[in-house]
Amino acid sequence: MIQARMTRVAALLGIAVAVMLLQSACTQKVPPPNAPGPSPPPVTPDSVQVIFDDNCAFSGCHGGSDPAAGLDLSAARSYAMLVGVPSQTCGSLLRVKPFKPDSSCLIKRLTGEVAPQMPIGGSLSAAQVNVIRNWIAEGARSGAPAAALAAGEAADLLVRRLP
Repeated sequence: MIQARMTRVAALLGIAVAVMLLQSACTQKVPPPNAPGPSPPPVTPDSVQVIFDDNCAFSGCHGGSDPAAGLDLSAARSYAMLVGVPSQTCGSLLRVKPFKPDSSCLIKRLTGEVAPQMPIGGSLSAAQVNVIRNWIAEGARSGAPAAALAAGEAADLLVRRLP
């Protein structure tokens, strides 16, 4: 009789544990309200170049054989033309100052803080500007490793980055 009762208690206990395990496996874990959300993936140079290709790097604008303001935003040239290069329209600012989007002429032109707003005749979406802003904030990385750049181009980039 005692053995039957213990078997029954053990069975009930086993069922209770199984139900608790199933319940805990099926509930969605929700972070507390003040917990930081997942960080967005880093912006790649390619995602920035797609924006340039779609909105800027074409003939009659910042592409082709005679790019506006001498700024060629085609895939092969955009990084060297932007990062660490003094701006011709924003006073003493650089076109792109790595880690400092609000001190970069490119952001000021895209947001209309410096006229004329780019691209001329339209504007980028807030999401597109944020992609470029985040790329700059993350250090404005190049899509190609430094070893892949021509020796003169790599040296030029290093010199322009010196304070």
